[in-house]
Amino acid sequence: VNTLNTSLLKPRPLPLPRYISPQHYSFTLSECFGHASFILVAASYATEDFLQLRIMAVFGSGAMLLFTYFHPHGRVLWLPLKWNLLFITLNSYRIGRVLFQRYMADQLGEEWKNFREQHLSVLDNVDFYKLISIATEETYEEGEVVMIQGTANP
Repeated sequence: VNTLNTSLLKPRPLPLPRYISPQHYSFTLSECFGHASFILVAASYATEDFLQLRIMAVFGSGAMLLFTYFHPHGRVLWLPLKWNLLFITLNSYRIGRVLFQRYMADQLGEEWKNFREQHLSVLDNVDFYKLISIATEETYEEGEVVMIQGTANP
């Protein structure tokens, strides 16, 4: 940890041409992780895909963990570190849940897949999986009344 601390907090010169700025600038890798965190979080808000948003948020929070633990002022910032651990945990759970639901939707039998394609193609595979997972199958005899228009469904 001490070697990592030294490496992340070591000032590195930023070689800017003198015509841009005559002043000398430096940066640390810890500061780069801090900036990367905010860039990733901002980019995650710009994406439309739920899974990509969560993955980018985990990487952004991970970069913020490094920044808050190896802070340029030399002290660990425990409050944001704990909050970012919570965010990583929540987003990781949601990522796992989405991946599991996609896996389960892919495991549906061919009969269900064909039914969705023919009758409910507007539903996403995962939404269709959620629908049939809460459904109950009922069988009726031919000619039996299932429902009557204008009355409440049982």
